[in-house]
Amino acid sequence: CARIYKKFDKDFARECKVRAELAYAAAKTWPDLYANPVTVGGGPYDDLYVEDEFYWAAVELFITTGDKFYKKEVKRSPLHLTAPIEDISLMNWQRTEALGIISMATVGEKYRHVKHQWIKASKDILMLAADKYAAASAEEAYGIPFTSDEYPWGSNSSVANNMIVMGLANDFYCGDRYVPALIQSADYLFGSNPMGTS
Repeated sequence: CARIYKKFDKDFARECKVRAELAYAAAKTWPDLYANPVTVGGGPYDDLYVEDEFYWAAVELFITTGDKFYKKEVKRSPLHLTAPIEDISLMNWQRTEALGIISMATVGEKYRHVKHQWIKASKDILMLAADKYAAASAEEAYGIPFTSDEYPWGSNSSVANNMIVMGLANDFYCGDRYVPALIQSADYLFGSNPMGTS
């Protein structure tokens, strides 16, 4: 918010930055104070491993502020420049470190204080994942960007998340090598699927 609103509403952007830093400090002070799991609706969505959230937040705060404290927080994270390539998708509600990787690869290059090596490594991770998703899409009957024995609950979100990764990789590559997989994935979401439903 602070980065986006800076051009349009400096006061609001400043407030967003202050609140983000306060939230990070509070979370670091009480790292094991978790959200109370609610068991109504689609499930509790509980998450007791929060190192990935800390990494994502530190990346965003470092990109935004350039502060050395957040740079150290990014570097000290065990998840620094890693992503779950082996999983069905790089990100979901329970795994967020790849969102920091995405910000590093896209937003980071606009800021001089973000190390070029970090940006390149982040892009490499996204390209590796995109290659995996595109290869799966080429093999699957419905063209989804993961293998058919991995249809978890809410799997359409994995299709959409993998499309984000392939779209970014396509931009980095400046070609169209991911376009067939992107089109097939969109077709799947919009009705070319076993249910015939968008």
